[in-house]
Amino acid sequence: MTKLKIIIPSIIIAIIGIIFFSCDDIKQADYRAILQGYVRDSSNDKPIEAAQVYLSPENYLAFTDSNGFFRMTDIHLPTSAAYFNLTVMKSGYITKSMQILLTSLQLNNIVIYLRPEEN
Repeated sequence: MTKLKIIIPSIIIAIIGIIFFSCDDIKQADYRAILQGYVRDSSNDKPIEAAQVYLSPENYLAFTDSNGFFRMTDIHLPTSAAYFNLTVMKSGYITKSMQILLTSLQLNNIVIYLRPEEN
């Protein structure tokens, strides 16, 4: 009987521990976002091809296609919404950096205008 008094509480504590640690994935939700958009020339509104679009601190990099379109998928967010630094670069244009808010509840669309460098 004395052994049962020691064993039963130990089993109960072990079961509670298993339940607690198996719920760890539920407690820490995995928020993901998609960012897509266009990079355009501010002087004539034409698409800019092969522009580099860099998102930090997550270190995502995308390049625009012939329509100026880029897309980044599976961006990890620490919460359901978070701020990121976005930098867009293309030779012949002034680099543009900005802070953007990404959310996991919607498709994040953006249009970025780059200004040509002056000669």
